Amino acid sequence: MIGSHTLTITVDQKDDDFGGKTHNSSRGVPSAGDWVGVRFYGSGANASTLKNVHIRYAGRAAYIDNTVVSASAGLLFANNTNPTVNDVTVMRTASGSGLQSSGVLVYSASPNKISGITQNGFGGQTTFGLRLSDGATLNIQNSRFDGNARGLYARSGTVATVSDGGFCENTESGIYAENGSFVTATSSVISTNTMSGIRVFGGTHNFQNCEIVGNGSYGGIDFPSTNNAAVTINGSNLVGNGGLQGSTNLNVSWLTTPTINAEWNYWGEDGPSDEETTAVGIANWHNLPRTIPNSLYGEANLSINDVTLISALNQMGLTNFETTHWMDGGYLNYKIDDADVSKDYAKYVYPATALWNGYKPGVIREAITSDNRIITIKDVSNEPDPPPGALTNPFTYQIELNMAAFNNHIQVNNFPQSFMKDVIAHELGHCLGLGHNEDVNEFDVMTEGLLSYQQLTQMNRSHGIPLSRNDKASYDAAYKEY
Repeated sequence: MIGSHTLTITVDQKDDDFGGKTHNSSRGVPSAGDWVGVRFYGSGANASTLKNVHIRYAGRAAYIDNTVVSASAGLLFANNTNPTVNDVTVMRTASGSGLQSSGVLVYSASPNKISGITQNGFGGQTTFGLRLSDGATLNIQNSRFDGNARGLYARSGTVATVSDGGFCENTESGIYAENGSFVTATSSVISTNTMSGIRVFGGTHNFQNCEIVGNGSYGGIDFPSTNNAAVTINGSNLVGNGGLQGSTNLNVSWLTTPTINAEWNYWGEDGPSDEETTAVGIANWHNLPRTIPNSLYGEANLSINDVTLISALNQMGLTNFETTHWMDGGYLNYKIDDADVSKDYAKYVYPATALWNGYKPGVIREAITSDNRIITIKDVSNEPDPPPGALTNPFTYQIELNMAAFNNHIQVNNFPQSFMKDVIAHELGHCLGLGHNEDVNEFDVMTEGLLSYQQLTQMNRSHGIPLSRNDKASYDAAYKEY
């Protein structure tokens, strides 16, 4: 079933909101649960496609193997089915007879070609936006589940992998994970849910680069009693949760013993509370700059093609990791990625290291053994979601360069290739533990946003930016921590 961006396919004969009037008023007005919904059942449906379709007012009792199940759904995947589904809207799904309703139900199936679902339960009218049951495994992208009791409900034994997702304004929790479930969410928004952003009863879960902000009284991530969950939260915005108090980002009951890795996140200006660092054991927390996970809720990521190179680096491309350094035994060990050794930028890596080593000799050195922590310098322009410019990535110990973007601006704006020396030197500065220098009257290697080549030429610095007094003072302070 394939619709168009202007045509909505709906099965409810009472629904006149789309496609013009289809019935007389004697048939009544549409309501949730008027019809069963769309079902994909078994491997025989694997070749099916559902695209550009609205599913409205569905949710009558669902049948599997001719037996009614204890849930209804507007969109059902059952018994090892794997169709292609994208750009589908599921609205106003509910059911009577005491059945728990779902916008989307995955039952004993492992679909992995699902994207672009928009679902809304309109204030909890639908129990679950997305429900996984009976060993289901789901890989889903660019989809949002809002306005239900629970946005995502992962039952025990199920696996959910979500990227570029959204779970907002649900009356209970954005994500509700039972013991024995596995939820991984990346670049997703879990915000403004009434009770908690994420409620974890056990299992193993991973949240990377997520917006976990503004959730209610139970906090951003809530661990109820008798809980042995293992949860990793990194690269995320974890701030402003806890209702009116706004201070419960991680809510850990004294009866629980979860294992939590939440070292690298944005915690707000004041960082995590004393109760969180004590009870959760995240004493080694680090405050990262706030990020924008995705564009599902009207916030668009900056594109390097939309702005000049300098502006892009200034606004997003150069990340400040404050005083956290990547030293190992007093040295910063680096290597160029094996696939990049012949690329044009590689010849500027050594001059970039020499800039810092000229002030403190021998600190940055090329790795000669795998026994040490190694910083890899790598072109990631062909990988998914590359940075708009350059990025120091604490999760992979990489200096990531979007060389496709840099090469475009080198050509369009008449920058020399040697400009890459300054970019790499800046990122090495972050690895040394230096943040951004904010003195706008100084031209520094660690300035937040590098100078243009035209500015450098006017300053007679066409061979690059030298270390300024700010750069040297910052390095001196960082050096004491090695």
